[in-house]
Amino acid sequence: MANNHPMGKAVANALELIRRLRNQERVRMPETVIKYFPELEKTAEKVSMGPQDLLF
Repeated sequence: MANNHPMGKAVANALELIRRLRNQERVRMPETVIKYFPELEKTAEKVSMGPQDLLF
């Protein structure tokens, strides 16, 4: 269900799967994820990320 996808949909799929498995209405996710996958906004609890949260 959370397999690789050319447009990075694995991230969106994984977050939706987490929401369903936890039986939650909302899942915490960074604003950048919502920017690229606006369909997740209805189930998102937005989390702001600062420079300390970046990988590179």
